[in-house]
Amino acid sequence: MADDSKEEDNIPAARALEDISCCARCVLRLLGERDISLYVNPQEKDVKRTCVACLGILEKSNGNTYIDKIQSSVTDAEHQFENFMFTISLPHSVILRQSPFKISLDFTYEDGKKELEFLNYESSKSRPRQRRKRQKYDPVTVTAAGVKKACAELTTVNLLKRVADCPPKSAQSPSELSEITCSHDSIHIAGRYNKYSRALSQTPWIINNVRHCESSVEEKICDLITAKVKPDDHKFASAGREDIDVRMLGYGRPFLVEFINPRVTRLSRPLFADLQKEINSSSADIAVRDLQQVTKEQCLFLKDAETNKTKTYKALIWTEEEVSQEQLQKLANEKDLKIFQKTPLRVLHRRPLAVRERYIYNMTPELIDSHYFNLFLKTQAGTYVKEFVHGDFGRTKPSLGDLLKTETDILQLDVESVDVDWPPRTEETDELKNSS
Repeated sequence: MADDSKEEDNIPAARALEDISCCARCVLRLLGERDISLYVNPQEKDVKRTCVACLGILEKSNGNTYIDKIQSSVTDAEHQFENFMFTISLPHSVILRQSPFKISLDFTYEDGKKELEFLNYESSKSRPRQRRKRQKYDPVTVTAAGVKKACAELTTVNLLKRVADCPPKSAQSPSELSEITCSHDSIHIAGRYNKYSRALSQTPWIINNVRHCESSVEEKICDLITAKVKPDDHKFASAGREDIDVRMLGYGRPFLVEFINPRVTRLSRPLFADLQKEINSSSADIAVRDLQQVTKEQCLFLKDAETNKTKTYKALIWTEEEVSQEQLQKLANEKDLKIFQKTPLRVLHRRPLAVRERYIYNMTPELIDSHYFNLFLKTQAGTYVKEFVHGDFGRTKPSLGDLLKTETDILQLDVESVDVDWPPRTEETDELKNSS
């Protein structure tokens, strides 16, 4: 009986909604109907007017048109996916109709400009009196949050009626499905790279639209992966970076690439193995290993390692004065040497001026002759090794020259290791090029 009574009570409300040109589905949802089956084939009156509540979006006659457009757009986008999230971007005018939709396609409504003109009046209240002049409605700057805020400030029906139609007038035209955008969450690919060239930058070296280096480590790696993954764009990151004239040897430097809106996302171990071989055979300047897909959460490890890692180097040193084995032995006895480095002159144009405290954990010199020796050193992350050697006009204290009491300079530098155990090592034992 209770159900029958409720149904009878709804009849006047349903007729009132129909009288103001609500479609059958909007009548059901505004009456709180929870039975989904009733929405599939609702009995609609043959009315020419567009639904005043949903602006035609839910009208049965438009359903197949939307489905066809969606199907066509998804097919054309060529994305691979196991499942999907469906969102809709509705005309801001729908907020006036208290539509609960959260499915985001991009709908536009031609008459929305006129309906939302009251926002200019509401926003002008917060501006100084001399600046209160009527502005044209700009659909680009109107947001859903702005419309909701304005409606919340209109606390009574009478207040709303002063600036807008309440209830809204019958729509003169339906909303249009103006745009369907297909996208995929970014995928992240990690690995380690070696650089064997002293004339290759890590990232593209372009100044004022002029390229100063033919290629880069990033391009040699990412161009081939991009051809497989087909993203809109990518972002390259690594555990530090070496200068253009510095080699990256040993087990390589960890790197990470975010591929934005990729089309191909089903990446198998055999595919990564083939990519490694393709990259390694494409250039004598670089090599990669441990290529793999990682999660967004795993990417945080690389960020954390930026300040916690240590690195080992091999540097070829020249000294103005002759140095003895005894002097070099004193270097070898230095442990956990604290140094202070002002931002080097060579990077001052892109990094803030600061004094950084760094540690040289140990040094192992190998004498070549009285003016030359190899220096193997382990340092804290962020240490400017070149500046530690030559002093950077006194900006690094103490420098190697201070310790040896003679002018010193660095002729060659190699990174021997970046002590970050990431990403996980893979089972493949790809042969890397001889770094000698």
